[in-house]
Amino acid sequence: MVSTTLRWMVVAVVFASVGVAKAQCPTGECLPIGTDPSFSDNQTVLSPPIVGSPIYACTNQVVVSGFVPGATVRVFVNGTQVGSAVANLPDRHVFTLPFSLTDSPTQVVTATQQFGGSVPSLASAGVQVRSHTLDHPAGVPQMTLNPLPLYACGRVVSAGGWVSGSTITATRSVTAPTSVSYSNASWTSYASGHSLGETVTVSQQICGMTSPPRSTTVVARLGTLGAPSIAQAFIGQRYLEVNNAVFGATFNITRGTTNLAPGAVASWDRTAPAFVELASPLAAGSATISITQSLCASTSPAGPATTVAACTSFPPALIDYPEIGDTTVRVIQRVPGSRIQIFTRPIGASSPVAEIGDGGGSEIRLTQALAAGQQLVVVQSLGSCRSSQAHVLDVTCSRPSREYVRTDGPFNVRTEDYGNHRGHSARWDGAPSP
Repeated sequence: MVSTTLRWMVVAVVFASVGVAKAQCPTGECLPIGTDPSFSDNQTVLSPPIVGSPIYACTNQVVVSGFVPGATVRVFVNGTQVGSAVANLPDRHVFTLPFSLTDSPTQVVTATQQFGGSVPSLASAGVQVRSHTLDHPAGVPQMTLNPLPLYACGRVVSAGGWVSGSTITATRSVTAPTSVSYSNASWTSYASGHSLGETVTVSQQICGMTSPPRSTTVVARLGTLGAPSIAQAFIGQRYLEVNNAVFGATFNITRGTTNLAPGAVASWDRTAPAFVELASPLAAGSATISITQSLCASTSPAGPATTVAACTSFPPALIDYPEIGDTTVRVIQRVPGSRIQIFTRPIGASSPVAEIGDGGGSEIRLTQALAAGQQLVVVQSLGSCRSSQAHVLDVTCSRPSREYVRTDGPFNVRTEDYGNHRGHSARWDGAPSP
């Protein structure tokens, strides 16, 4: 349950810089791979995507993750294809079906992916449609508004505690009340900013049942904004992570005279502090990227100029410690929108034996369960860029506990004991991490 003082988020930690091998691979080891053909794409191997669970009756949306960005993802209900799309977002794609799902008769949802000239993946694990009353017998829960306060001129409202697939309605008490409805997201944006003194109310509805409303009043006008910064930028990258963002502010991201993301607002879902989608992938060139953020008449100083790095600087992705019996890997450091391939070899071997995973996002399904004596070799790519090093980790009986603290976001985020929680959960309590 998300509260105003405690928010659990899934965090995809992303590189802020690249450097020596030790800095790039703080766990396991970094293996220089250069152009080694052993790591070429096996077009017969593609990870089954992951269908989000739970899926409730009366909804018409299915969330799919774990795909290679740019793959064609197909959704099936009881084996019959009901949707298809090219999925480009860094973490997940939300499918809207032409009908509402039901738990009577039983329906099971699966998905596949296909990328480039590869063969289609195997089907994902099936998710059975169920009634939301099984998980919420007391009724549709009241939502939370978080983070607060909402600033005047901010264009975003974020609601937590939403039921998967529910229709969320955010209403503003302006002269003519304006409502926005959305699903399967923790925030939505408006075309115009909040007015000082207006009330914002959120509620959710599913199967004809509506939650109690939750309201807040826009009471703050922020006079001074800190400078935002871009974590990294590589050739071919289309999604940037922005740190020190003020929730609801409008970004101005330019390269030379080109606005890279017109109308972009500061918002964050469960997966990162702030992701911004650019109008097109970054091209090579010496021109740097500049970023500011604004609310009302206040504009921040420009953040540090960001150079678009060449493929030679492209870093490896990092995964959580793999454990015997695992059928997925958790990605804890990556470039947004990248493709991640997982190879396996016996511990002590000098080259990979087989590719057992090919996907993207913060969790990737493997084509086989992990076994004792295996070593995983993880390669990251984005467009024509491929990491010159791979992240190597032994498969173990149990994960050691680890704790990482980030202090470069809009609030400090502590990734706590991710080896045991397995979900890379982090706590936000509005205060710096100790």
